[in-house]
Amino acid sequence: MNHVERGQGSEGTTPAAEQRPALRYGYSQGIPAGVTAAWGARAIVNTDGTVDLVHDRQDAYGDSTAVVALLERLNAGINAAWIAKARDLLRSGEMSTRQAEQFVLYRDAQVSVLGNTNASAGYLYVVAYPTTDK
Repeated sequence: MNHVERGQGSEGTTPAAEQRPALRYGYSQGIPAGVTAAWGARAIVNTDGTVDLVHDRQDAYGDSTAVVALLERLNAGINAAWIAKARDLLRSGEMSTRQAEQFVLYRDAQVSVLGNTNASAGYLYVVAYPTTDK
């Protein structure tokens, strides 16, 4: 599934400067300080390049207007781009499901997408956030 949806995550009540957002699913450690909206997911991956984005393993954080804008950008093609990059990294062996390492899966002037398998042997933890928030 290549469409991201807003999960049942918590809306942020503490300013981002005081506390880093925590996503129920996704790569919360990849969220830089000062980010006001973020989306995360736990995708199922395999070293053959399989990347499955599961609809009920996604979450979002932040002001609803900012989250909606972020999801619209992801659904407009960024999602497909980061999935393609993750597939390439897995197939080439550069990304390992058995070694924790952060990867930039997509970045432009508006959105950044990071991922890390966290040595989970089957999951890719992903976070997307507005690049301008950093």
